[in-house]
Amino acid sequence: SLASEVMPLWKERGWIDAARAADDPYITTVIDLLKVRSKKVTELAGSAGYFFEDPESYEEKAAKKQFNPESGTLLNGLLEVIDRCPSFDQAALETAFREYAERSQVQPGHLIHPTRLAISGVSFGPGLFELMVALGRETVVRRMRAAIAFIEQK
Repeated sequence: SLASEVMPLWKERGWIDAARAADDPYITTVIDLLKVRSKKVTELAGSAGYFFEDPESYEEKAAKKQFNPESGTLLNGLLEVIDRCPSFDQAALETAFREYAERSQVQPGHLIHPTRLAISGVSFGPGLFELMVALGRETVVRRMRAAIAFIEQK
């Protein structure tokens, strides 16, 4: 199975411990989200870091484009919306994003791109709402706070 090929590589990197089972629901979710965009097992294994560790840096070109005072303000407001979102599922998150974009009078992309960068450190990957659900509210909120702090220091 894909899990049995990928997990040893993740263990090597210290992202998971030996006790993680191949049928662990989180492992299955990560593989399902990444396999669509990965051609090789090594690619899938290598691109999974943000599922296991908070980003220590942000993709430089994307950060220049996506992280600015305006996006910092938008992320701050969005953070409150996400924190208060009654259920943390794709539909609820997508609705919250769209409504917040409308209230803020910005295109949804002005929220989606900086949010993806904030929670993964990269500008590409699985669908944002699926990614957020997989990571969970606590991780998403913590990473968004870190990105907002990063933007404010620029």
